[in-house]
Amino acid sequence: MYSSPAATDSQFPLNDTQEWQALAKRVGWDTEYYQMDPGALDGSFKFSVTANLRIGSPYTNKSIMIRGVPPADCCALLIPMTPGDNGIFQGQAFGRGQAAIMCPGHESCYRTSTPNRFISVSIPVERLRSVVEQSTEHSLEPLLMENRIVPMEAQALPQLQRWLQQVITGHAGTGGAMHSATELAEIEQHIVGALALALTERPDDTPRRVAQRRQVFLHARDYIDNHLETPLGLEAIARETQVSLRTLRYSFQQMAGLNPLQYIKLRRLSAVRRLLREGDPAQLSVTAVAMRCGFNHMSYFARDYRAMYGELPGQTLNNLKRGR
Repeated sequence: MYSSPAATDSQFPLNDTQEWQALAKRVGWDTEYYQMDPGALDGSFKFSVTANLRIGSPYTNKSIMIRGVPPADCCALLIPMTPGDNGIFQGQAFGRGQAAIMCPGHESCYRTSTPNRFISVSIPVERLRSVVEQSTEHSLEPLLMENRIVPMEAQALPQLQRWLQQVITGHAGTGGAMHSATELAEIEQHIVGALALALTERPDDTPRRVAQRRQVFLHARDYIDNHLETPLGLEAIARETQVSLRTLRYSFQQMAGLNPLQYIKLRRLSAVRRLLREGDPAQLSVTAVAMRCGFNHMSYFARDYRAMYGELPGQTLNNLKRGR
């Protein structure tokens, strides 16, 4: 999927809105920026470009008015990152757990809070179409008629913020190394899947029978268990099970009490622990085992492992070496 194994990342200090405008153009945006608060402007602009995503993360100490259009043939998702007040988009104040959709060729207007930080991610329409029309049972065009604020699931927005933060800060899987192609592919699937769900968020008017959802869950479970080392975004699992993203989510919630991404994490953690406990301690490497099970970010992995099992993975391995 990716032409190179890593994203292209840059960070610039900013002291003038014209500098913002010039940098935004570097990632394809047609925008205008206006400082709304008096005083010296101080901020920064980070951006990361992968094969399919263009991600920008501006920060300023002043309120900014932004008018702009996404890159050609792209739609965009705007995610506020400042706690509390997140400004006004298209005349509507951002509420908790909300993001904004920006459609191709449609100008949007966003007045930020003070201070402010947000992340925007633009995605080619054709890349999004492959997910929406294959995995959500919707046609894409009617969903891209207007810019708007959209609600997101309680856990979806924090997860999306974390994935975007991983890309924009360059935090990769092993000791600060560049993102691997596998890690980027999985993060991209997460981001595109989250955008597809945000675009199509509606009540579940026609719930499937328990037996049908059980079959979806079992199929997805087996696929996950056999592909832990591969990118496992919602997109890939929905494609494998041939159901919509929403049906996939409801099936996991009903059968396991978890969303698919929570289930994937638990299965990967369980697989690591099993391999650490059953393998030959003299020949095991925690990093190698974790990557074999699909973990690419070692600090997040160690944190989640300890939260689940009450000890670090290295302690599990050392206990085995001591013959516990």
